[in-house]
Amino acid sequence: MAAGFKTATVNASDVPATATNFPAYVDLSRLGITTLAEAQSVRVYADSGKTTEWAREIVSETEMHVKVPSLTSTTSMYVDWDGSSSDYSAGDTYGSNAVWSDYSSVYHLESLTADNSGNGLTLTNTGSVTNGTGQLGDGANFTGAAKYLRNTTSLTSAGTSAFTFSLWVDLSTDLGSSVNYGLASADDTTNNIGFWFLYQATAGTNNLIYTRSKYAVSQTDVVQAVNLGTSPRFIAVTFDGSTVRAYLDGSQVNTGASSGNGTSNPATDGIAIGIINRFGPAFYPIGVIDESFLERRKAGDVFVLGGKKYIYRYTRGMNVFVKATVERQPTIPSWFSEQLPLSFDSGLEISRFRKDMSDMMIKGEKRKDILDFIQKDLYVNEETAVTIYNYFYDIGNPFIRRYLFIFFYFSKICKL
Repeated sequence: MAAGFKTATVNASDVPATATNFPAYVDLSRLGITTLAEAQSVRVYADSGKTTEWAREIVSETEMHVKVPSLTSTTSMYVDWDGSSSDYSAGDTYGSNAVWSDYSSVYHLESLTADNSGNGLTLTNTGSVTNGTGQLGDGANFTGAAKYLRNTTSLTSAGTSAFTFSLWVDLSTDLGSSVNYGLASADDTTNNIGFWFLYQATAGTNNLIYTRSKYAVSQTDVVQAVNLGTSPRFIAVTFDGSTVRAYLDGSQVNTGASSGNGTSNPATDGIAIGIINRFGPAFYPIGVIDESFLERRKAGDVFVLGGKKYIYRYTRGMNVFVKATVERQPTIPSWFSEQLPLSFDSGLEISRFRKDMSDMMIKGEKRKDILDFIQKDLYVNEETAVTIYNYFYDIGNPFIRRYLFIFFYFSKICKL
């Protein structure tokens, strides 16, 4: 095995501001390292005398990350390897966990799901995500529908303290128009805060949207008009307690004011990475609603559509983004704007039931026989059956009878 001792330098021109405990990337192939054994034997020092060692992580034979205590100007690091020394364990003083000690989670995506920070926020692979060529080593290929990586553990510090969320994105092919891609999201369910990256391409205008949402209160969208194209791009968002800053390829492109927390949260999402059905992590088309329904909606509202509960998150153009939930009861009445939560099949069943009831009453069948039919057909108890019978019997106006019965029937079935 080859051995060596070389200097790697970070130029001042590549450091836009003072960075403390920064995990600098080093391309080991530029130092002449060609095998994983050589890479794992690497030790990094602050001086040529090798008296002060720095923590480093070896991802592959070409990829290394070194924790540099301070980057304020041109900085040199001294890389020593013998080709035979064993790699540090993750928990060692100069091992990988020490490199990422200031991070909640880190994903190199070599194994797709491992959290390289050592905090154990392992991702779950949904839709058979596979490896692909990344900007640094391997990446994750989300081509196809319903593919994403997710961990549902809340990031408890994301909402209030200094926070950075970043990733490399390579769209590979041009998206065209009239599409919305969710790239990644991070949720702090303790403070009811969510951060999202959304790429929007509509009517020939492409926007990269950086969002900080205070669930059930408001959201801040930092919008940057840009076509991401088909080459790798680095996107990042930072938050310092009052300002959301958006970055693209290492440069700040826009800002937005934001402070405070949300009041309720739809679910424990933690981290989600991936492009799913052109609508983002866990988003897919579910139906159509009247735009007047959204006039008074705010993030976190729960409504019913097609007999299922959804939480309103945000609106982009003519698209409404929601999340399914079973933990919370609706905050919006199901009969809002006379839009009942009926699926097509449910509507047919109600029509059939109304006809059966009408036929029996017209024929003058006995009350007891009709009550028995209601109990068997709807699987309800006697008290509920009597109430339904009385609606049909007592209300003479067909228009009122139709709508009151449908509302009553579904309030019982859905327990609204």
